[in-house]
Amino acid sequence: MTAETVSIPRWRQALERSLRVSENIKEANYFQLATVSAIGLPQLRTVVFRGFEEHSNNLFVVTDLRSSKVSELTHSANAQVAWYFTKTREQFRISVSAEILSVENLDQLDLVRQMWEKLSDTAKTPFYSHTPGIPFDDKASNEKLTNPDVDYNVIPANFAVLRLCPVFVDYLDLKTQPHTRIFYRFDDANWTSSRVIA
Repeated sequence: MTAETVSIPRWRQALERSLRVSENIKEANYFQLATVSAIGLPQLRTVVFRGFEEHSNNLFVVTDLRSSKVSELTHSANAQVAWYFTKTREQFRISVSAEILSVENLDQLDLVRQMWEKLSDTAKTPFYSHTPGIPFDDKASNEKLTNPDVDYNVIPANFAVLRLCPVFVDYLDLKTQPHTRIFYRFDDANWTSSRVIA
């Protein structure tokens, strides 16, 4: 096991490199986020990567407070990211602790506002619609989505930012023979790494 002596851990450097190499592949900006339901069932969905937090390795995702992922993360903040890059043939499985930030978090309001302002109007529109997961009503949904009174400058109360704080990374490089697999652990403010059998 070796300690990371650089300010940015090697897994993050590899991830940023994969993102750069894959910048022309739209799907590279999506990853899978797994949570656990209140009755212990795994729940998996694809989300949009919204960037890293400045001066940290935390990842951002935006979501609706009314979504199932929020209730699941409220029940248990433990989650996992799965990210595969076809161009570099690298997989990152990142265990995270999730924090849910909204307009109610006054100390995080600037961050929430910044994330809201980066969204297109198209991406903002669902936050003014009905609760995700309820039965579909065509007429009501159309009325809500075409409401001319929507002010996109006002952050809806149900808009939230997920701050995903990495604690463990399982990195796999399929280009090498044999394949390279490395575990990265975050302990006592430092990242340590150990190569394992792929």
